[in-house]
Amino acid sequence: DVDYDATDLETEIGMAYNLGFVKGSNTAGTLFSPKATLTRQEAAVMLGRVFTKLGGTIPAVSSTAFADDGNVAGWAKSEVAFMSGKDIVKGVGDNRFAPTKTLSIQEAVIMANRMLETLR
Repeated sequence: DVDYDATDLETEIGMAYNLGFVKGSNTAGTLFSPKATLTRQEAAVMLGRVFTKLGGTIPAVSSTAFADDGNVAGWAKSEVAFMSGKDIVKGVGDNRFAPTKTLSIQEAVIMANRMLETLR
């Protein structure tokens, strides 16, 4: 579903997919959904995939320390817990993570910068 004529990012999307940083947005893994928004938990998972690709290890957990842990998808809990434990991702106030909230560009830049600074 990536329109190669309408985007200049097909190479980057392909590289991110081939490196395992992004996966399909459907269960078959065949859609990318380039116009979809990214959630905070999806961003944490993507950062986690980069970290593990670089040789890091993220321990498996069944819960996070956030008050809204019940809203964090099971597939994202380990990365959310790890990245928040390293202060790479932070809550939105009242000890809530807001996992399904749309990630803003500013949050994405801050998270990426924190990861570069923290996990060198």
